[in-house]
Amino acid sequence: MIAPRSKSPGALRRDRRGVASIEFAVTFFVVLIALLGIFEVGFIFLTKRAIDRGVVNSARWIAVNSTTATTTTVKTVFVTASAMALGQTSASDCTVAFAAVTTITSGCAVNVVFSPSQTPGSAVTVTAQFIWVPFATLVQIGTLTLKSSVALTVQE
Repeated sequence: MIAPRSKSPGALRRDRRGVASIEFAVTFFVVLIALLGIFEVGFIFLTKRAIDRGVVNSARWIAVNSTTATTTTVKTVFVTASAMALGQTSASDCTVAFAAVTTITSGCAVNVVFSPSQTPGSAVTVTAQFIWVPFATLVQIGTLTLKSSVALTVQE
């Protein structure tokens, strides 16, 4: 049953019914956006760590197997090391090139550069770039280019 309304304006201001639900409605979206932001930042760190792991593993493999290194084998090593966080589809879509680093617009690219050659004692630099796209559209972070690079000496 609906309670009868009081005619005095002071009684309406003293009525506290429904205040908690209004406070919840106002603070819920603020807390939700903050939580989504925390998750997005966590995913950024997870993805960056996966790229770092893929680059380090690829560089180690190339340093030991420089004479047999091909784009397919380097991609396999990179995907194996980074697929857990990047997802199998994102990692397998990575392109691998034995060339200088270029800027990418989407996806993932791994570049391998030998200096001066693939012979033992030379340097090998492996660089990866990944375009990270946010999961939640409520948090306006935008896309980021995550980069990682490792330089090692060729052993064999």
